[in-house]
Amino acid sequence: MASFRLRVRATAVLPVLVWLGGCGPQNVTDLRERPHSVYSFEAPADCGTVYDRIARRARERYRFIPAAPHQPGVSAKLLPSGLSATITLWDSGRIGIRYILIADLRQTDSSRTQVDIYCATKADLKEARLWEQWANTPLQN
Repeated sequence: MASFRLRVRATAVLPVLVWLGGCGPQNVTDLRERPHSVYSFEAPADCGTVYDRIARRARERYRFIPAAPHQPGVSAKLLPSGLSATITLWDSGRIGIRYILIADLRQTDSSRTQVDIYCATKADLKEARLWEQWANTPLQN
């Protein structure tokens, strides 16, 4: 009887553990070290301009959704030198944050910026391609 109870408990806990384990990268380092894929491109503008193009559009697209269990968020930081930046898309689910995309921007010369986007899943590659379009499209005033 005791072994039956143990099996029932183990069976009930197993799906929860699998679900927790499949939540995606729990920190930025995990995603950078073990991305599903890395999407890289060069944008024809300085780092500050590319940063503005992506960060503004990302904040608009991934804004707070009332009553949704998963809330998207964007963190963005342009270093004081203006020569590098990071933009992160994350999802604050029910039990923590899951990192979806991390874009590292690095200015290669006065009019070119290298962008490397780390994707958590294959499906996130579609969003990375959208970010490339944003990087190459001037903002409208």
